[in-house]
Amino acid sequence: MAGGTLILHSHKRISLYPSSHDRSNIPPRLNSNSDEFPSRALKTPRAADYDDMDSSTFSAAVIAENEDLLTLILVCLPARSLIRFQSVSKRWLSIISDPSFRRLCLWRHTGAHFMYGRGKDGTPEFNFISPSEAYVDSMTCTVSGLTKLFDVSQILGFHSCNGLVAIALKSGDNHVNLFVYNPTTGEHRLIPLLYVHVINYDNLDRGEGGYGFDLRDYIEYDPETNEVIPPVICPQTLSRFVALNIAFDPLQSEHYKLVFVWCDGHYIRFSCYASDTGIWKTSRWFLDEKPATIGPYIQKGVFWNGDLFWTYVWWHTLCFDLETGDENPVMPSIPGGFITIPGAQFWPDVYFFGVIGDDLCRVGLTEPHSLTFRVYCMEMDYSSWNLKYSLDISPVTTLYPSMAVEEHDPLFDIEWWNCKFSVLNCLVTERKEKPELLMSMRGKIISFDTEGMVVNEIADVVPETASEVPRQSISRFEWMHTFEHIETFASV
Repeated sequence: MAGGTLILHSHKRISLYPSSHDRSNIPPRLNSNSDEFPSRALKTPRAADYDDMDSSTFSAAVIAENEDLLTLILVCLPARSLIRFQSVSKRWLSIISDPSFRRLCLWRHTGAHFMYGRGKDGTPEFNFISPSEAYVDSMTCTVSGLTKLFDVSQILGFHSCNGLVAIALKSGDNHVNLFVYNPTTGEHRLIPLLYVHVINYDNLDRGEGGYGFDLRDYIEYDPETNEVIPPVICPQTLSRFVALNIAFDPLQSEHYKLVFVWCDGHYIRFSCYASDTGIWKTSRWFLDEKPATIGPYIQKGVFWNGDLFWTYVWWHTLCFDLETGDENPVMPSIPGGFITIPGAQFWPDVYFFGVIGDDLCRVGLTEPHSLTFRVYCMEMDYSSWNLKYSLDISPVTTLYPSMAVEEHDPLFDIEWWNCKFSVLNCLVTERKEKPELLMSMRGKIISFDTEGMVVNEIADVVPETASEVPRQSISRFEWMHTFEHIETFASV
């Protein structure tokens, strides 16, 4: 897009401590369908092979007639292949489109991520990264489909959860339209408008509205019952929009919930939409905060253990109970507290907040100039945060010295704490005990295997035009800009 940021994938693996066990420089296995595959590897069928070919044809016929076997094979294929295979025959279309089959294909982690943020001039920018070179073309098609359907310049909010995406889109009549979109299947749905009754009976005697209105201008009475008729407004306007989040767990239900965060003029309000009922409910809970203060934090909620969580200023945590529509008021504080330096006190910055494996985690530095991350995990009963990992990233600075700030004034230099890099995501696999860090710095995105000590240079981040002012583009992304893409056949 014009005036935006280009992400140029490179995929270069670098071992920080080369050894005989390092396999990063071994050439990738060649694809037999590619032009690079050596001709000597091709076998010319001999006469003796025809019996085997007949046997293979017979096996294929057996599988084609056995729907259970065919289903077991199809469920192992990538989502995009399944979408194409729906056109093979009516029978295959029937199998792949069946709800029971789609439930078998709950989701597949691709390792790719959507990148949504705003440049220094406020212009929305949308892109992607893929640690796997083989998945770049697939993500290119996925992002192309999304940008053709939605005008990126009009996107106000973007959020993703387990493969489904929630998008808040600015419309021409000063309203904000809400969509749920499945990037894998291309299906999308426009969510009905939210309407709320703007009345607060506790303040009625003072003539004040709990939603930022003077009720003396709005109070109406039912002529038959003489009771107050609450006025109705639609909060889906540009001036009221704060954030849109989605919560979706295909293991529990095929339905999802949206949390629309808006400002009534005085307070931050929360309204929840349930896809199974199609009904909006506005919570009694509110925050006495300015949208500009809480907006960057509230835009990326984390769905975990059936609730929606947000990190907050001073390392506080907000928990929204999706069943009751209320706040969980008792959230533990992170150990450590203030960091004291000569002349000032600071709270450590949040480098990442999200799910790592099965845990809700917060990642941060707890000492000035430290390059060791401490990863705290929430207990399932929300009673405390416990230290799970200590991750030393100082070896990476041998490749990228600019990551660390060498000279600073702690009272005036805002980058003395957060250095010059950020953590986009923390990924874990069953084969490794420690997570892999997806990191962004000025002009580059890398992944760092903290266990194998291997860096993968994923992409270069550059302005689209040479004449563009660098500070007006997104040269370094944050975790709040990053949303993992998961393939799913879930219906919207």
